[in-house]
Amino acid sequence: MPTLVEYLRTYADTTLGHAMLVVYLFVVLEERGWRRVKKLPMLFLSPLTVASVNIFLYYVLPGATLIHFCGSNLLIVLLCTLWVGWAWKVSLWRALSAVAMAGLFQVSVAALTRFLFRNILQENEGLQFAAVSAIAWALVLLSAVLLYRLRFGHWFRLLLEEGPGQRRMALFLFVLLYVMEAFYLLQRGLQPAYFPFYYVLVLVMAALAAGLVVYLAQWLDAVRKMEAQQGVIAQQQLYEQELEAIRREVRAFRHDYKNMQASPSRRGRGRPRPCAPLCRSWTRASTGASGRRSRSPPRSATCAFLRCGACCCRS
Repeated sequence: MPTLVEYLRTYADTTLGHAMLVVYLFVVLEERGWRRVKKLPMLFLSPLTVASVNIFLYYVLPGATLIHFCGSNLLIVLLCTLWVGWAWKVSLWRALSAVAMAGLFQVSVAALTRFLFRNILQENEGLQFAAVSAIAWALVLLSAVLLYRLRFGHWFRLLLEEGPGQRRMALFLFVLLYVMEAFYLLQRGLQPAYFPFYYVLVLVMAALAAGLVVYLAQWLDAVRKMEAQQGVIAQQQLYEQELEAIRREVRAFRHDYKNMQASPSRRGRGRPRPCAPLCRSWTRASTGASGRRSRSPPRSATCAFLRCGACCCRS
């Protein structure tokens, strides 16, 4: 039967894990302000809920350690996902992706803290808790600064932009999180002599997951830029086609205009032209006040000249 001391120890351990998770969440979501800090008290209701559920599962299923572990982890992921969705005003799938990515880093640190709790300063629990907490927080802050300098949050947010693959990415990161949780659970049967190799493997898994996220984000960014360039090129080609069509129409109009100007002079100079005044007005309208020929004469003059040309041809 769990005592009050064990309950408080579980609560303190879970609260420490939530605090580390928050640090990685700020890095993963590239949060640079302090607005989300005001919403942190709502998150720290999660350790209290998880500790209470653990006691309930202990009474209902006393020997099912694996069920306790999986149930508490699922509850933590659910509560943290709801809090991230509320604090950052994002969809649940994006919140789940962020929680899974931050949880993967947090579990990789928790594997080290568990080993330290089992192997250093066991005669003094208070000093042991302080020493292990200091080592864990130093590792968390160093890794968070490294991720921040590598702009991991920028690439991760780019990967989570609106698109059809949000669910697949969230489920993929959730599976990676539980693979890391399985590594954490396997530490119980590990001999102390093999722990350095075990923890190197954990760090390699976390680094590969982070590298895979950055690679996917960069590939997606390159694809989007290529699509944007193709769209610009298509618009330029369409614009050039429209300009070419306008040039053909202008050349055809100039050709017809020159033919209509030359058609009255071919009938002989001695014969009077019935439309001579209209031709002079067309010339004045097309040249304008400056004396230079305009590209686009007035529409009324154009229609009148076309009717004149038709009359002259009939005569």
